[in-house]
Amino acid sequence: MSVSRRFRGRAWLVLSLAFLLTIPNLLAASMPDGEGAEAYHDPGFPTPFSDDERVLFDRVRHIFGQAGNPLPRLDAGLRRAALAEAAGLLATSPEDRETRKQRDMRGILRHHGVSDFQVRGGFAASSDKKQLIAGLAAWAAKRVEAGWNRIGVALASNADETAAAVFLTRRVVQLEAIPQRIKRKGTLELTGRTATGVKKVVFYMSGPDGRIKKIKPLRLPSGGISAEIEIAKPGRYAVEVMATEEAGPKVAALLHVCFGDCPSGDAPVLSGSLDAGDPESAQRDILAWINARRAEARRKPLLLDDRLTDIESAYLKTLPDDRALAHQNPQGRDAGARLKAAGLDLAVYGENLGRHKRLSGLLKNLQDSPAHLSNLLSAAFTHVGIAVRRNPNDGRWTVGQLFAAFEEAAVWPAVRMVKPPSTFWKALHENRRVQNAPAMGLYRKYMNLARTHLRAQIKNGQIDPARLRAGVQMTLNADPNDPIRMVALFTAASFDELAEFSGFVQPQWNVLGLAVARLKNGQLAALALLGVRLEAERR
Repeated sequence: MSVSRRFRGRAWLVLSLAFLLTIPNLLAASMPDGEGAEAYHDPGFPTPFSDDERVLFDRVRHIFGQAGNPLPRLDAGLRRAALAEAAGLLATSPEDRETRKQRDMRGILRHHGVSDFQVRGGFAASSDKKQLIAGLAAWAAKRVEAGWNRIGVALASNADETAAAVFLTRRVVQLEAIPQRIKRKGTLELTGRTATGVKKVVFYMSGPDGRIKKIKPLRLPSGGISAEIEIAKPGRYAVEVMATEEAGPKVAALLHVCFGDCPSGDAPVLSGSLDAGDPESAQRDILAWINARRAEARRKPLLLDDRLTDIESAYLKTLPDDRALAHQNPQGRDAGARLKAAGLDLAVYGENLGRHKRLSGLLKNLQDSPAHLSNLLSAAFTHVGIAVRRNPNDGRWTVGQLFAAFEEAAVWPAVRMVKPPSTFWKALHENRRVQNAPAMGLYRKYMNLARTHLRAQIKNGQIDPARLRAGVQMTLNADPNDPIRMVALFTAASFDELAEFSGFVQPQWNVLGLAVARLKNGQLAALALLGVRLEAERR
């Protein structure tokens, strides 16, 4: 499952004060102002405050305290970014300041060593310093509910006016210092700690070859986390940190590491003219964009499904425009629960959510995010529902993509049976532990049943999904007391992807039978038998 937490921004006048609130993109379109940091999360000391900066800093923290929230801590990287942004705003002519809204906020912060994904920035310039500070404090007051826990502020002045910048981030995974550029191949170690309430952390990495790898960090006795990333080929590596909290998985951080020469940035994935379109035409454009990305990765195109679109559209209507996007509603219902409520008890599904003031920017964010891209390119999915909403007040786009696997009539050319490695079983059981699900019993009877039926198909050189499912169901129906309640047949690109099958972490299942075959296209085909048994012998 992927998470996309997107963006908010607006512009207004407070007396003679002109605010510029930038709305973030994911990759820099131009170099930020100021000298960049050599590492992410460099623990260097922030530059000392001036008296006016101390007033602004204290005002913002006081607002958070009045709302009963923890006070955000000063962050050295955010302080560096705020200093550069305030100086840059002051050096920009008034008629050109509006264009600063189009810049890449996350790119700016990464340039100064901050990789947090959930970020906000408020910038302003005025000849009245008191009104300037009051206006930015009012801007911060509108964001106290989101749990921002890191802050950076700065002011810069010339003879005519003063410019100010405030950055807020929500940091749920605190990583140790990580170099932004490395000189030789090897292993990059990621270590850090998680905030209270984080149940699970996963790293997604994409390298110069375009492949996406999922890495589960080790849990250290001290309460920290540690993971290793292999850097082999020259180019840009994107590392995304996914943290699962009460409301489901969220993107916590996104950082880029360069080995050798790295491209300065990618061209926009779609023309900006699409942003003037309506949601209906946007849906067609998004589907075409998804299938273009899948064609590049040699994946079959997805078919648009009205049922999935209706489910996702209904969910989008429940998401407030002034809050971060979430994959679970306040009652804890995720995409799987919504599918089941609509009569689609599917074994394989996924969801991407995005929000941005430009549709082209939103899709670029999804493409540049390893976790979201893994959903877009997954070989396991056959259909997608696309919901699009545009806020009539500020023009921001919200997009939901609900992916699912419906069995196709075509057969799957198969090669041989394969045995899941020990790392697969470890990942499966760790996923259940993180979700507080009871241990899964691997039962010889059902392991053999799955292997027997799948092997019979392999002998003919192909898998017929409909016939295989019917054969398994007929065998199970012969015993009315059989505990198996779900027969899942799906494909995956690797055993890492296979271990993420949503049925494996459902707490109601504690019986498992599994068989896996290798298809001629290199994919894996899995037959999973899931059920409930109170007491039985394990394999």
